[in-house]
Amino acid sequence: MKTSDVLLSVALAFGFLTAPFHSDAQEPGKVYRIGYLAVGNPAFARALTPQRCPIQGHPYWQAFVEGLRERGYISGENLVIECRYTESQNERAEAGAAELVKLKVDLIVPVGTTQARAAKQATTTIPIVMVGVWDPIDSGLVANLARPGGNVTGLADTAGVEVLGKHLQLLKEALPNASRVAVLGYSP
Repeated sequence: MKTSDVLLSVALAFGFLTAPFHSDAQEPGKVYRIGYLAVGNPAFARALTPQRCPIQGHPYWQAFVEGLRERGYISGENLVIECRYTESQNERAEAGAAELVKLKVDLIVPVGTTQARAAKQATTTIPIVMVGVWDPIDSGLVANLARPGGNVTGLADTAGVEVLGKHLQLLKEALPNASRVAVLGYSP
């Protein structure tokens, strides 16, 4: 499993664990609804109806579903996952997020910066657990990393310049005699 897949699985599990509607004792008979908003390549998205999520699929999807099951949330029993895909067309993100809000989901899991931004614009009350976001501060999704504020939380692929100083501080502590540092990276 790739590192990004593991991070996505952790983010989804983290978000679901911290969502306000989660408690040790679930309400009897309550059916929880999660809205999942992702890019989805066009062929994959067309193979599913907009309301149908894959039963099997990518390893991070399987980890997400398994993590929910381990916590007592079972699709078809006390859980409904509503999936919406933008089919690589960013302009569809707003419509997908608005549709999930109309469905009154308990939690929205947007995968990607565009999807997270659309979810944030669509609601200020439904908890949002973002995944695969680039620089959530610069993107306007959170106020800062320590205290995101609002209804958005989750994990980002990169945290932006706010953490670069912390990285250097940790490196200096780990390697106090280092006099030069090189960084290789990419940006989207």
